[in-house]
Amino acid sequence: MILFPYLKESLILRRCSWKGLEQIMKMKMGAATTSTYFPLSQLQVLELEKINDFESLPVKGLQNLISLRELNIRWCYGLGSLHWISSLTSLQTLEIWGCPNLTSLPQEIHNLTSLKELRIYDCPLLRQRCERQIGEDWPIIAHVPSVIMDWQNQQEVTISSES
Repeated sequence: MILFPYLKESLILRRCSWKGLEQIMKMKMGAATTSTYFPLSQLQVLELEKINDFESLPVKGLQNLISLRELNIRWCYGLGSLHWISSLTSLQTLEIWGCPNLTSLPQEIHNLTSLKELRIYDCPLLRQRCERQIGEDWPIIAHVPSVIMDWQNQQEVTISSES
């Protein structure tokens, strides 16, 4: 990672320790302290898969992911909270797959006005809370144009016919 400190497109972390990404997030280039020099500030896609040594992601490091458009979290069994999500203001797609300890979404997800697609797969408790109109978390995700849970679109599809 030191050889490629300015990732712009995507970073995929699979079956590794969270500590490695945590060190990258803390890294600064030289004496600079602004997010311009943060190694992942231009990153657009982050995929976390089978990383089980964390319960939540650190807000401090994620606040610098100002260009992140897509976040995919898959089979991170230890993940129990997304309270840091509000710092991802450019996020357009959020996918959560197979995270059974993640039982609710934070209220701050409502502030992610760029979020266009939310996909939740194999997360039974979270799915129940995000159920259209009746789930406890539905009010905070109702603004998202596409909410897909276990391959079922939760948003109403309106078909307009031309006369």
